Amino acid sequence: MRQIVPDLLWIGNAIDARDVAAVLQTGIETVIDVAIEEKPVVFPRDIVYCRIPLNDGQGNSLGLLRTVVELTTQMMLAKRRTIGCCGAGMSRSPAIAAMAIARVRQEPPEKTLLEIVCHAPHDVSPLLWADLCKAFTEE
Repeated sequence: MRQIVPDLLWIGNAIDARDVAAVLQTGIETVIDVAIEEKPVVFPRDIVYCRIPLNDGQGNSLGLLRTVVELTTQMMLAKRRTIGCCGAGMSRSPAIAAMAIARVRQEPPEKTLLEIVCHAPHDVSPLLWADLCKAFTEE
């Protein structure tokens, strides 16, 4: 689990998402799970858990990509401590976080993606990133 925006936004992998105790100890209030290859996680009733299964690459509808980015954006604007999780935590979750942060800050998405990946392991799918960018240029 890696903090991206202090006390507001984290990204993680499927193992992080399944460590319910660690998620709760961090004070996270919202879990956004996009790992299509993983089973859903069961959280206590007071945790918002949203599962939006996405492929790591192309093949996701632009509407679904918009939904997950908008959800992440709205959680940030509402000041809800949020984690976005995918299978390995190196492609879908950083890409979605970057797009949401860019929307909040009104900055170019490429800039926020570089900030997120520059000091950590990453493997953002170019096809997924292209579709995310397309989803927000065709609004």
